This record gives sequence, C-alpha cells and structure tokens, in this order.
Amino acid sequence: MDLSSTKPVGPADRAVRPRIWAMGISRLRDLFREIAGEFDERADVRIVTRAYEDALSAIAEAGTSRPDVIVAAGSNGGFLKTRAQVPVVVVSPTGFDVMQALARARRDASRIALVSAGETPPEVRRFVAAYGLDVQFASYQSAQEAEACVHDLHDRGIETIVGPGLVTDLAASAGMGAVFLYSHASVRKAVETALEVAYATHAEAFRRQRLDNLLQHLRDGVVALDARGRVEAINERLASALGVEPAAAVGRALVDLRPELRTLRGEDGDALATVRG
Repeated sequence: MDLSSTKPVGPADRAVRPRIWAMGISRLRDLFREIAGEFDERADVRIVTRAYEDALSAIAEAGTSRPDVIVAAGSNGGFLKTRAQVPVVVVSPTGFDVMQALARARRDASRIALVSAGETPPEVRRFVAAYGLDVQFASYQSAQEAEACVHDLHDRGIETIVGPGLVTDLAASAGMGAVFLYSHASVRKAVETALEVAYATHAEAFRRQRLDNLLQHLRDGVVALDARGRVEAINERLASALGVEPAAAVGRALVDLRPELRTLRGEDGDALATVRG
C-alpha cells in the first residue's frame, strides 16, 4: 500500500485496535516484551518467536486472525517484507543506537565490527567516519551468511561484534564480545509506525467498502478507478456488461477489461467510467 496516497486518518479509524505481531527471537524478543504493555490500550500486540519460513507459516496458519501489520528486524525483517502478504515494518537503529552500541563495545575491546543485515547504510558509514572510529563493516542476508560472517570476523581477530540479535548471539557463542544494536526507542518507534500503517490500511478498506456500496445502488454501469487506472470498485451492471465478476475486476487496469471505454478523470485522481445499457 502506498501510504503517500492515503487520506489523513481520523479519530474513527484510530478507534480500531489493530493486531500487530512483533516477530523476533532472543534479544529482540526481550525488547518487544518490555515495551508491549505500553500499547495495550491501542493495539493487540502479540510477540511471535518465529523467523523466516517459520514466520510465514505462522502468518498463513492464522487465517482470519492474521496480523494487520508485522514488526521485525534484521535479515528476518527484510525476508518478511518481500514475502509476507501483510505490511511489514522493519526496526531501524537510530544514530544514537549506533553511537551508544559502539561506545559500549569500545570499552571492552579495541577491534570492533559493526554487522548489518543487508548493506551497511551510507549514513552509518559517514557517522563512524565523522567520529574517527576504527570499525570494521560487514553484512549478511540470511542466517547462513550471518554464521559465516561471524566466523570470518573471529578468524580475523575481531574481538567484539555490534549488530542485530542473530549475529550477537552467534558472536557470544563463538566466545566474542557482543553488543545488541537496537534500543527500546527504536523498537518503540517501529511499533508506532506499525500502528499508523494499520490505521491507514483500515481507513482505505473502509473507503473502498463505502464506494462499493454506493456503486451497487446506481442504475448505470459504473466503475471507480485509482490514479493508475486500476479498478477500485465496479457495480454488477457494468461487470455483467464486461463479462467479468466484480471481485475479479478489482485491481486490474480498466483498459485490460475494455480498451474502448472512455474514462473521465477527476481532480483528485479518481476516475469514473460509465456505460449506459
């Protein structure tokens, strides 16, 4: 969903209590548990200790009770963001998180590595360079790559690793120092973002439902399009004329259904096309 195209969320939409799954293991799980109670009045926050394919299976098995939004971090967050059928908010460390974690690591070791899930963000590299810190950078995409990365850093004489929970757990198991990158503040911010995504999603679904109900009561064949010319709602009369089921038309480009239809586009980006029988 493109949040930039949604209308402002009103008080009625915020009255909804979204289901948010905070998915993480080990250290991240503990952080989720420590802040979850802060959201009891606004959301049903469930801590799910699953990752990667197991996390996808849990979402699929939930059926109609699946979450409105998922919060995750590290490579698990990146994995779910590209595969889950629900919105995923990835926890991002703040500049203060990085500074504090590196300062803690520096107290106990001289050779430090900052390990990121995916490429190390350019702003993090600039931050480290600006403070003249002697830090090695490494990254990984999967659990297997994380393990290989930690072993390589150990063999190169790195004493302490700063990073997400997966690599810090691996570092601790290898006898290295380990500093967890995320803070209560960054996790809290991710859950707040998940709430905004859930509210916006609910508002959009409610708008589409109202639009669909309106169209079904019109005598003419009418279709509502989004700014890209895709069907948002279509009434039975027009769907029948086009030879399609209303549900099958939603999300498809109007020109794919009937290229010769004339569309009228409004100033707000919505469009209506009318076929008179």
